[in-house]
Amino acid sequence: MVSPVLFAQVAWDEGVCIATAATLSSALYALLTVLALASLLSSTLKSLSSHGKTRSTIADRRFTVFTVPKQRFRDFYIVGFFVTCAVVSLGGDVAATASNRIVFTLVLLHLARRYHECAHVHRSTSSSRMHVAGYALGILHYLCLPFVLVTTKDVTGVTPGDESNHCDFLFILGCIFFQYQQHRHHLLLAKLRAHDRSASDPEYSIPIGGGVWVFFF
Repeated sequence: MVSPVLFAQVAWDEGVCIATAATLSSALYALLTVLALASLLSSTLKSLSSHGKTRSTIADRRFTVFTVPKQRFRDFYIVGFFVTCAVVSLGGDVAATASNRIVFTLVLLHLARRYHECAHVHRSTSSSRMHVAGYALGILHYLCLPFVLVTTKDVTGVTPGDESNHCDFLFILGCIFFQYQQHRHHLLLAKLRAHDRSASDPEYSIPIGGGVWVFFF
């Protein structure tokens, strides 16, 4: 008779589980990419994906009922943060490789920063909404994120995955630089809506200066 402890050890193979999750997440990401491209041509998909001021510019009004406040953007980063922490905690040797430690650290930095911006920087009005379908896709995006970024080649022995090199250093510097640029421009955008303006005023001033405008979801 197979011991329950032995069965649990066999059933939970960190490398196999993460590799499987990474494969499924990559497939879902491919589907999300197709939907994003299709929304450029479909008014229906554009209505579902729009939020904030962009919802007032679309012609399709059939999807104005099932909406949530745009402030719920912060939920995306909460979900992504805890899922990434779970992968780091339960991923075993796969999550402990040098390349994955670097990636997960930078992802957690990004998620924490974006949550801070949603909670304390952005100036969304009470009437700013997004469709529940777009909200659900955002949650799905951040559920898959850590699995898409994890490196699983080392599980099969193709690459060592546990040694850093000079390319990692350049990658870290580049990521930190763009993180800083995105945060700086979010601060600039927040200042464009003056404190003494009406809370219902959707207009922003024209941004001036600030160098290259860089934005990432």
